[in-house]
Amino acid sequence: MRAIDGEDRADAVVDVLEESGIRRIDTEQTWARAADFKFRYSPALDDAFALGTAAHVSGVLLVGADDGYDDVIDVPITRFRTEPA
Repeated sequence: MRAIDGEDRADAVVDVLEESGIRRIDTEQTWARAADFKFRYSPALDDAFALGTAAHVSGVLLVGADDGYDDVIDVPITRFRTEPA
């Protein structure tokens, strides 16, 4: 079996995610909310987009033991672990 690299690997990962029911959300739909979260809570940019996306889809954001979400009240947050990785 050959190794899957680059674009082939990315396409395979996207396929697996889509088959599991995860859907892509275009950043065009979430950037304004992400910017608002970045301004109000100062999270890392990827965390701001996660918050913005969760807010956009009225979803729950799953996070680890990161305490950077302790003050966030705008999005429901569920922790899947309490100890740092």
